[in-house]
Amino acid sequence: MSIMRVRIGFIAVAGILAGCSSGSSEVASPPAGDPLTYSARTIPEFDAAEEQADHYCRINQGVPARYVSRTYETATFACATE
Repeated sequence: MSIMRVRIGFIAVAGILAGCSSGSSEVASPPAGDPLTYSARTIPEFDAAEEQADHYCRINQGVPARYVSRTYETATFACATE
């Protein structure tokens, strides 16, 4: 019975670590006014990147994010000017 609990524990930890490493992430923390570039290869990753950029802009500059450009691997946003 204890071996089963250990296996379940390893599976849970592996799932948590996999969740932390997947998804979009900000490539760099830019100075104010510079674009925010995120890894976004799929539509769900693009949507997550858009949400992260919007959250960053609203928290740090009080304005929403706006779409700038997209490549096959990245999506770029900037904080909207007022």
